[in-house]
Amino acid sequence: MKFQLIIKITLMALLCNVFALRAQSDNEEQKLRQTIELFGQAFVNADVKTLDALLTEKYRHTNSGSKAFGKTQWLKWIAGRQQATTSGELKYTSYQTEDLQIVLYGGSAVVTGRNIAKGIDKNKAFMVDIRFTHLWVKENEQWKRAAFQDAKTKLN
Repeated sequence: MKFQLIIKITLMALLCNVFALRAQSDNEEQKLRQTIELFGQAFVNADVKTLDALLTEKYRHTNSGSKAFGKTQWLKWIAGRQQATTSGELKYTSYQTEDLQIVLYGGSAVVTGRNIAKGIDKNKAFMVDIRFTHLWVKENEQWKRAAFQDAKTKLN
């Protein structure tokens, strides 16, 4: 009888731990989703300061049509977009993230999804449709993007 009680208490404690870990994981995923949304808004607005804060120092960026480059070079590109955005030369009419999937691995996460952006650049309409993979890591309790890779969809 005592043995059965001990087993029941042990099982209940284990279940409580499983539920607590699941809740913690859900909370981390929600924090990362919010960070990704903030990142997307900062990208559209060419907000160099916010993007700088959301990238790791060793950030690697790879586009489907270029060589991989680091944080400094990517932020310089964003600064150029900031000038175009401020002057009205570049304007987004929509920027959507779809099919966002997050897989957490402790203090890191692999994120996949799709970005569809539409707008006007130098008086010409544009539409970009990409699938992406990001690596996010947690540094000092803040999620930061460590790597980016994209591939154009068939619609491009």
